[in-house]
Amino acid sequence: MLKPPGTGRLTLFRDVLLSTSALKFNLRRYMKEQIGAFTEGFNDIVPREIISLLNPSELELLISGRGGALPHARHVMPCELTQ
Repeated sequence: MLKPPGTGRLTLFRDVLLSTSALKFNLRRYMKEQIGAFTEGFNDIVPREIISLLNPSELELLISGRGGALPHARHVMPCELTQ
């Protein structure tokens, strides 16, 4: 979308267009890096084979703790884990 140099005056429209294009480029690049780092770290903790078994609601609950309780999950009290 960027024009070669010398193809016209820099107008407000072209200035906004250039700024918007540069912003989108940088956001995509930085987001790609961040998402890649998150995915790598997440896969170190939770293997891909397990992630593929989860539906979107379960995955959201695993990542953020938001959402309702899993319908098939049995809630275990901490004291039950030590017995």
